[in-house]
Amino acid sequence: MKMLKRQSGFSLIEIMVVLLIIGILASMVAPQILGNQEEAQLKKAAVDIQQLESALEMYKLKSNRFPTTEQGLDALVSAPTL
Repeated sequence: MKMLKRQSGFSLIEIMVVLLIIGILASMVAPQILGNQEEAQLKKAAVDIQQLESALEMYKLKSNRFPTTEQGLDALVSAPTL
């Protein structure tokens, strides 16, 4: 009695169809992701600016003045010098 061999796996056409579907989905999703990334960077920049403003205000409250140009922003992380 001869046993038939069953070949399992995907044909080349099936693999190509799946790759085509994945490519179409990726082309639809990519602009959404990239747009969100740019928006997130803008929001992060706005938050960074707010944090700098807050740090400057805290410095002014402690030393009754803003840091000088020579002191720069390093004055915000070290103790104020009078």
